[in-house]
Amino acid sequence: MKYEAISNEVMNLLGENPATELEDINQEIADLQKDILGGVKAHWDVTELAERVQELRSRKTEIEAVQTAEKRNKERINNLRESIEKSKDKVLAYDEKLVRNFIKEIKIFPDKLTITVISGAHEDITI
Repeated sequence: MKYEAISNEVMNLLGENPATELEDINQEIADLQKDILGGVKAHWDVTELAERVQELRSRKTEIEAVQTAEKRNKERINNLRESIEKSKDKVLAYDEKLVRNFIKEIKIFPDKLTITVISGAHEDITI
């Protein structure tokens, strides 16, 4: 399914394992903070260390934002799947709420429909 491809793209953006990367970032921030405290006590210039901490915090925020978006997209896809499964044997009427919550666009071709969900994944359905 297309969802796995999107998930793989997100993993490529985040690195091999975002959870491990977050742990590494948190550890590096903790180590740098200790170095900063020691440096301040010794009256050293800790500007570079503080800048590195800011860079790491920014990266951490980026990773968490992507993870949150991925989680939200997974929930939307699961909700859409559940809705489809519940009504797969019924004739579906146009549902404004369903469309607004899950579907970004529907393209109609003579032989197929292309449905694009909000996350960007799309599926071709042969008519």
